[in-house]
Amino acid sequence: GGKGWGVGSVLYGSVREWIFQEMMAERKFRNFEILRKENEREGKKIRGYIFIGDTGLYDREAGEMMCDSYPDEMLAVFLHDVGARDGGEERAVVPQDYMCNGVPILHFNTYVGAAAKALSQGLLDVNALERVINATLEEYKYKKDNRWIEIMGDVEMAKNAAKAANSNNLAKTGA
Repeated sequence: GGKGWGVGSVLYGSVREWIFQEMMAERKFRNFEILRKENEREGKKIRGYIFIGDTGLYDREAGEMMCDSYPDEMLAVFLHDVGARDGGEERAVVPQDYMCNGVPILHFNTYVGAAAKALSQGLLDVNALERVINATLEEYKYKKDNRWIEIMGDVEMAKNAAKAANSNNLAKTGA
């Protein structure tokens, strides 16, 4: 990060949400509202919010509440698929992406997959995508486990996203 980067306050839940887990989405949504108000009060100019969670513990529901209440402020919701893996060599299938009140809800297996989807939404550029790919490949070069299959599948998806982004950029320039 850099100067002014990050989320500022860190907001937590309570033991109550761990006991009554169905309350987690509401707590996460309320924490988001606290963050919004804090940013407003401090006069911060926020371009938009991106909520990053996972497919467990009510993050999807919390993200949808944010999209329903603040669609003009939400840029995207990214959900890491933490579904059960069978331990085999098959690549895990992520849930289908969808729109919620005009905001994309995007599922991913790896950081590369998340970065490719961010590129396709105009949230990252190709150079940022390449940095994510290179860092991920460097981290996993000696770990050829079933995550490697997911990473390489997402690298292919990222290459296609980069080609599409480059084609869109060429089309905008008239080349």
